[in-house]
Amino acid sequence: MTVPTHKDYQDRSLRIAQALAAARPEDLAGDLVATVNAARGAVLFCQINQTHRFEQLEQRLEFLAAGFDDFEVRLADYVRGTAPAGRGGTSDDAEQFLLWLSANRTLTDEQCDYVAGQRARHAIEELARRNRMPLMHFQELLEMVDVLGEKFGEDRLLRVHLNPIRVWTRFETAALLQPNVPRPAEIVCYAADGEIRLAVLEAGGLEKVRELAAISPCTLDDWLTYNARFAGNHPPPRRVLADLCRELASLGLVAFG
Repeated sequence: MTVPTHKDYQDRSLRIAQALAAARPEDLAGDLVATVNAARGAVLFCQINQTHRFEQLEQRLEFLAAGFDDFEVRLADYVRGTAPAGRGGTSDDAEQFLLWLSANRTLTDEQCDYVAGQRARHAIEELARRNRMPLMHFQELLEMVDVLGEKFGEDRLLRVHLNPIRVWTRFETAALLQPNVPRPAEIVCYAADGEIRLAVLEAGGLEKVRELAAISPCTLDDWLTYNARFAGNHPPPRRVLADLCRELASLGLVAFG
């Protein structure tokens, strides 16, 4: 099947106009059939594109969907009424859907938490794309956590590495939290072992992760020195800090090397 060119469409339009002006309907038959077929093909092409777009977004927004009973209806409304966003493919389109959802629908507080969680996942995916080498290096270290974790604190040359692919968000309700977690809760979202994870840390853990963000990678001695000189804190016992690091490593938030 030959695909019509722009000139083909121009010539066809000119022939139709001339036939109408000359009142020769018999000259229209071939061009009108071609035009109708082209229109039907265009409609079918658009429908296929919309279905494909819907399926891609549905897969990418799986986390968000759990917070909405009518998610498929809302997503279908968005796909029908909104052009795809930018050049970032499904990534930009999914982020645009979150903006559309918040602007065009009244969301409950629980649904706002789902939006925040989905947006954090988008941020993690973007960080991972832009920082492939640091992510790969951290993943290699993470594979040695069980072995090196036992030595951490005793081997003074071992350093603790904070996961480089992480963002923070905040949940206001209990929708995505365990019943005993105080609200609102600070959430760290990060990539580990090929998946995106969400973790709620106690106040002490939050403080230590933020310290690590400033000095990692570092040895345990370096960290204790930082606590004493710069963080304005009384340094915790060496054993307590080492145990905290092993706990964070079990979550995939830190590794040793």
